[in-house]
Amino acid sequence: MLPFQSDFALAPAGLIVWLSLVSGAFGLARTLGADAGAAFATALALGAMPAVMAYLTAGYVDNISVALVLLGSSFLVRAITKSTIEDSAMAIAAFSSRRGVKISAAPFLLIATLAILGSTFATTRPWSVRVRLYAVCIGMGASFAPFYATTWIETGSPIYPWALTIG
Repeated sequence: MLPFQSDFALAPAGLIVWLSLVSGAFGLARTLGADAGAAFATALALGAMPAVMAYLTAGYVDNISVALVLLGSSFLVRAITKSTIEDSAMAIAAFSSRRGVKISAAPFLLIATLAILGSTFATTRPWSVRVRLYAVCIGMGASFAPFYATTWIETGSPIYPWALTIG
């Protein structure tokens, strides 16, 4: 909000987040086999929920978190069923971003990474494709490691504000 010295950009930013959330719901419903009408109704129902609308212009991270889970889940389903590097990379990127928004998403990232790696291991694709996919998953999944290290050094706990001592 610094360039405007006000909350002028908050409404457009909230609209972008809301559109991402609705798009993610629509995409996930279509990926799971819903027809366009049912997917559209699902997306609008999710977008019109009071919990979503309450945080629309609040600048709080819950709507962003839900949008990233929906978008990541859509790519995760495609990555598991089709085992493509692009879908896997997008799924891991969405769940990594979600983990960056809230620490509580670390289990989502771990489960998504293990699901993608497991489904790739079970396919008959050439090893060169599998190695590239493993590198993408591990690289994107480990992209948050420096933030944990910095937090650990500065606060004494890698998952601050929760207390955790190791060693």
